[in-house]
Amino acid sequence: MELEEVMINKLKQACGYEFTNKLHRMYTDVGISLELNNKFNQHLKNQNNELNINLSIKILQAGAWPLGPQTAIPFAVPQEFEKPIRDFETFYNLKFSGRKLSWLHHLCHGELKVSLAKKSYLITMQTYQMAMLLLFEKCDSLSTKDIKEVLQLNNENFQKHLQSLIDSKLLTLDTEVG
Repeated sequence: MELEEVMINKLKQACGYEFTNKLHRMYTDVGISLELNNKFNQHLKNQNNELNINLSIKILQAGAWPLGPQTAIPFAVPQEFEKPIRDFETFYNLKFSGRKLSWLHHLCHGELKVSLAKKSYLITMQTYQMAMLLLFEKCDSLSTKDIKEVLQLNNENFQKHLQSLIDSKLLTLDTEVG
């Protein structure tokens, strides 16, 4: 972190403040997010609140990061994520009144522990992929129509993420059932 700060300061000297302003804001966001996550975890301990998942959230300034269009993509958050998100929003609103959080689920990822053939694997995947796989915790098969309806994903995101799970053989497609 210190080396990155030194590099940013050298860039400021060489290229000027305007050129490095966004980079400096991005660097600041990373540090603030780390501190905020530590405070959130301490808050949970103080409240004896257990999330049952490891959660790390990055709070990013919209104008500093090249996030692309920030329009909300329709998505029904899985129930496993609802409580942690709600708890973090409550905590965040206590710390910063007047700020609005926008969840960019299409940029999120996580690790999911999967058991296949009596072996456990830790797989890193995007949120939409995790949401699809989590639907199979309570059943062995679902129609593509049901998955799409439950998650409320648009066609493009649904097809892209479902296909990646099929290609990696984490899901199989029965063309007779759909």
